[in-house]
Amino acid sequence: MKPIILINLLLLLMITASAQLSIERQVIGSSGSKLQFGNLSQDFTIGEPVIATFNNIDLVLSQGFHQGNLGPANSLQPLLEPGELTIYPQPAQTVLFIRLATSFPTALRIEVYDLLGRQMLGKRNALPAHQSEMQLEIRELNAGAYILRLTDAHGRLIGSRKWLKL
Repeated sequence: MKPIILINLLLLLMITASAQLSIERQVIGSSGSKLQFGNLSQDFTIGEPVIATFNNIDLVLSQGFHQGNLGPANSLQPLLEPGELTIYPQPAQTVLFIRLATSFPTALRIEVYDLLGRQMLGKRNALPAHQSEMQLEIRELNAGAYILRLTDAHGRLIGSRKWLKL
């Protein structure tokens, strides 16, 4: 009798496990919408009963925004390896030097954010193919911790670094 119960229990577990793998994305919410600007889109819901994020290997239950699949088109992986972007001096006072180990013969966007996510500086800089170093004037920034972010002409992340201003 015990082997039959054990076999039925195993079958039930296998059916349950395979059913979990085939669940489609679903939204639990009282209202929401989809916004689209060119090739970017965002789905959101309002008034969902979920107040915390729960996840396991295959599923994510969260509040507010749908969890999309990240791919090459919207991945946040930088174009440079960790050692290929250097900033100095650390900490800096008036000028921050930015050195790229590889050349990017393109227009770069340099952005500086404070730790609250507010953009403090933003400028475009054309870096010639033979040049791998540039300067950023930081005299007007207050003392504190900042994040430097470099993107290419297409908005792709080249790299980012934390740094201190005295």
